[in-house]
Amino acid sequence: MIPEVSPVVRLYPKIELEDGSSIGVKIRQAGRAEVRLDVQAILEPGKLMVLHIEDGNGDCWFRAPVDIHWSQPIPGGTSVGMYLDQPLPEQLLSWPEWDRRESLRYPLDLSARFWWHDSQNGIAARIVNYSANGLGLVCPSRVSLGRQAIIAAGLTIDDIVCVVATPCWQIDTPKGVMIGFELQAGEGKRLGGHLQPP
Repeated sequence: MIPEVSPVVRLYPKIELEDGSSIGVKIRQAGRAEVRLDVQAILEPGKLMVLHIEDGNGDCWFRAPVDIHWSQPIPGGTSVGMYLDQPLPEQLLSWPEWDRRESLRYPLDLSARFWWHDSQNGIAARIVNYSANGLGLVCPSRVSLGRQAIIAAGLTIDDIVCVVATPCWQIDTPKGVMIGFELQAGEGKRLGGHLQPP
């Protein structure tokens, strides 16, 4: 519970591991139901742990289970995306040491195909980022905005994910047309844990 009045100017976030040990972390971005942070350890998607934030006096400001859905190696450790079991309070969302975001976006490089609801021909594409409520996809040509599509992505038949999405913007890039798709509430979470191809 966040103390009602506190002159604290510094918070100390850490993750608590299953063996009872803890590691200090640096929160980069915070959203209502997720955080992106850097840790000096190797962490992989699928790990469950606890995010704990306290002040210099040892008072607990936040403590909740988290689920790692995205990880990327950085020098000396890992940058990870975590979904929170409970929302961050408003006071922590606006904490000056980290960047507040309504929806955090995570880079990804994943083969995909998409189909318009009235078509049987799939279009080859790559998913280049995702968030809980959207994804960025690169394909060869422009599309009709607002037209619902089915997107299938995955490295193998065992981990394929299909989502219903609606394109809401597009821009030309050197690699093709970058399209921003809006997903139904929380559907982007299903893309978590997909590894980038070697």
